[in-house]
Amino acid sequence: MQYSSRINITVKNVEVWKRLFDMDLEPYWLTGTAEEVFDINSLSFVIDDDWGCPERELVSFVHELSERLGEDALIIADNSCLSVDPYTFFAYSFGDGVSTELFAIDDEEEYDADEDGSWGNGTMWGMQDNTDINNIADTISYGNCFCFSEKELEVLKSFGIE
Repeated sequence: MQYSSRINITVKNVEVWKRLFDMDLEPYWLTGTAEEVFDINSLSFVIDDDWGCPERELVSFVHELSERLGEDALIIADNSCLSVDPYTFFAYSFGDGVSTELFAIDDEEEYDADEDGSWGNGTMWGMQDNTDINNIADTISYGNCFCFSEKELEVLKSFGIE
Protein backbone atom coordinates (compact mmCIF):
# COMPACT_ATOMS: atom_id res chain seq x y z
CA MET A 1 0.00 0.00 0.00
CA GLN A 2 1.16 3.52 -0.73
CA TYR A 3 0.25 6.11 1.89
CA SER A 4 0.32 9.89 1.80
CA SER A 5 0.50 11.32 5.31
CA ARG A 6 0.69 14.80 6.80
CA ILE A 7 1.01 16.14 10.35
CA ASN A 8 0.92 19.48 12.12
CA ILE A 9 2.17 19.81 15.69
CA THR A 10 1.70 23.29 17.17
CA VAL A 11 3.04 24.04 20.65
CA LYS A 12 2.42 26.89 23.09
CA ASN A 13 6.14 27.61 23.54
CA VAL A 14 9.38 26.20 22.15
CA GLU A 15 10.37 24.66 25.51
CA VAL A 16 7.65 22.03 24.96
CA TRP A 17 9.75 20.36 22.24
CA LYS A 18 12.23 19.17 24.88
CA ARG A 19 9.64 16.58 25.98
CA LEU A 20 10.22 14.77 22.69
CA PHE A 21 14.02 14.59 22.66
CA ASP A 22 14.20 10.95 23.83
CA MET A 23 11.39 9.80 21.53
CA ASP A 24 12.08 7.00 19.03
CA LEU A 25 10.71 8.08 15.63
CA GLU A 26 11.55 4.96 13.63
CA PRO A 27 8.20 3.20 14.38
CA TYR A 28 6.50 6.19 12.74
CA TRP A 29 8.46 5.94 9.50
CA LEU A 30 10.70 8.93 10.32
CA THR A 31 14.48 8.90 10.50
CA GLY A 32 16.67 10.82 12.91
CA THR A 33 16.20 11.93 16.47
CA ALA A 34 13.29 14.08 17.55
CA GLU A 35 15.73 16.93 18.14
CA GLU A 36 16.90 16.61 14.52
CA VAL A 37 13.45 16.14 12.99
CA PHE A 38 11.36 18.74 14.81
CA ASP A 39 12.06 22.45 14.35
CA ILE A 40 12.71 23.23 18.01
CA ASN A 41 12.95 26.97 17.36
CA SER A 42 9.45 27.25 15.94
CA LEU A 43 5.98 26.99 17.46
CA SER A 44 4.86 24.53 14.80
CA PHE A 45 6.19 21.58 12.90
CA VAL A 46 4.59 20.33 9.69
CA ILE A 47 5.24 17.42 7.37
CA ASP A 48 3.26 18.06 4.20
CA ASP A 49 4.98 15.81 1.65
CA ASP A 50 7.23 12.80 1.17
CA TRP A 51 5.96 10.88 4.20
CA GLY A 52 3.70 7.86 4.28
CA CYS A 53 2.61 6.14 7.47
CA PRO A 54 -0.12 3.46 7.84
CA GLU A 55 -3.12 4.41 10.00
CA ARG A 56 -2.15 2.20 12.96
CA GLU A 57 1.26 3.84 13.27
CA LEU A 58 -0.20 7.30 12.62
CA VAL A 59 -2.62 6.89 15.54
CA SER A 60 0.21 5.56 17.73
CA PHE A 61 2.36 8.56 16.77
CA VAL A 62 -0.39 11.05 17.64
CA HIS A 63 -1.04 9.16 20.88
CA GLU A 64 2.62 9.23 21.96
CA LEU A 65 2.91 12.92 21.05
CA SER A 66 -0.28 13.63 22.98
CA GLU A 67 0.97 11.76 26.06
CA ARG A 68 4.20 13.74 26.04
CA LEU A 69 2.85 17.18 25.11
CA GLY A 70 -0.65 17.22 26.65
CA GLU A 71 -2.58 20.46 26.50
CA ASP A 72 0.55 22.35 25.46
CA ALA A 73 0.14 21.16 21.86
CA LEU A 74 -2.37 20.78 19.07
CA ILE A 75 -1.73 17.70 16.94
CA ILE A 76 -3.54 16.83 13.73
CA ALA A 77 -2.47 14.23 11.20
CA ASP A 78 -4.14 12.82 8.13
CA ASN A 79 -3.56 9.97 5.80
CA SER A 80 -4.79 8.73 2.47
CA CYS A 81 -4.03 5.39 0.87
CA LEU A 82 -3.29 5.89 -2.78
CA SER A 83 -3.92 2.20 -3.57
CA VAL A 84 -7.68 2.16 -2.81
CA ASP A 85 -10.76 4.27 -3.36
CA PRO A 86 -10.20 7.81 -2.14
CA TYR A 87 -10.49 8.43 1.57
CA THR A 88 -9.00 10.67 4.20
CA PHE A 89 -8.23 9.38 7.70
CA PHE A 90 -7.58 11.82 10.53
CA ALA A 91 -6.01 11.35 13.96
CA TYR A 92 -5.90 14.35 16.24
CA SER A 93 -5.37 15.42 19.82
CA PHE A 94 -6.49 18.73 21.22
CA GLY A 95 -5.93 18.03 24.92
CA ASP A 96 -8.57 15.33 25.44
CA GLY A 97 -7.04 12.07 24.27
CA VAL A 98 -6.75 10.98 20.65
CA SER A 99 -9.71 11.01 18.27
CA THR A 100 -9.97 9.60 14.76
CA GLU A 101 -12.23 10.29 11.80
CA LEU A 102 -12.51 8.47 8.47
CA PHE A 103 -14.08 10.05 5.42
CA ALA A 104 -14.46 7.56 2.58
CA ILE A 105 -15.98 7.58 -0.88
CA ASP A 106 -18.96 5.68 0.59
CA ASP A 107 -19.76 8.73 2.72
CA GLU A 108 -20.74 10.63 -0.42
CA GLU A 109 -23.94 10.05 -2.37
CA GLU A 110 -22.34 10.94 -5.67
CA TYR A 111 -18.74 10.09 -6.43
CA ASP A 112 -18.14 10.74 -10.08
CA ALA A 113 -15.05 12.65 -11.09
CA ASP A 114 -15.44 16.41 -10.85
CA GLU A 115 -15.80 18.53 -13.97
CA ASP A 116 -12.07 19.19 -14.02
CA GLY A 117 -11.39 15.42 -13.90
CA SER A 118 -10.15 15.42 -10.31
CA TRP A 119 -11.53 13.27 -7.54
CA GLY A 120 -12.81 14.69 -4.31
CA ASN A 121 -12.93 18.44 -4.92
CA GLY A 122 -15.14 19.75 -2.15
CA THR A 123 -15.95 16.34 -0.70
CA MET A 124 -15.11 14.87 2.68
CA TRP A 125 -13.02 12.04 1.27
CA GLY A 126 -10.98 14.53 -0.76
CA MET A 127 -10.02 16.55 2.29
CA GLN A 128 -6.32 15.83 2.01
CA ASP A 129 -6.24 17.43 -1.43
CA ASN A 130 -8.45 20.34 -0.42
CA THR A 131 -7.03 21.39 2.95
CA ASP A 132 -3.77 22.95 4.04
CA ILE A 133 -2.38 21.02 7.02
CA ASN A 134 -0.38 24.17 7.88
CA ASN A 135 -3.65 25.81 8.97
CA ILE A 136 -5.33 23.79 11.73
CA ALA A 137 -8.33 26.15 11.98
CA ASP A 138 -9.18 25.81 8.28
CA THR A 139 -8.60 22.05 8.28
CA ILE A 140 -10.94 21.37 11.19
CA SER A 141 -13.62 23.70 9.82
CA TYR A 142 -13.61 22.09 6.34
CA GLY A 143 -17.09 20.75 5.74
CA ASN A 144 -18.09 21.18 9.40
CA CYS A 145 -17.39 17.49 9.93
CA PHE A 146 -15.50 17.44 13.24
CA CYS A 147 -17.20 17.37 16.65
CA PHE A 148 -15.17 18.35 19.69
CA SER A 149 -15.52 17.82 23.42
CA GLU A 150 -15.77 20.80 25.76
CA LYS A 151 -12.16 20.23 26.84
CA GLU A 152 -10.96 20.15 23.20
CA LEU A 153 -12.83 23.40 22.52
CA GLU A 154 -11.14 25.00 25.56
CA VAL A 155 -7.68 23.89 24.39
CA LEU A 156 -8.36 25.10 20.84
CA LYS A 157 -9.47 28.45 22.28
CA SER A 158 -6.24 28.70 24.31
CA PHE A 159 -4.42 28.55 20.95
CA GLY A 160 -6.68 31.27 19.49
CA ILE A 161 -8.89 28.89 17.47
CA GLU A 162 -12.63 29.27 17.93
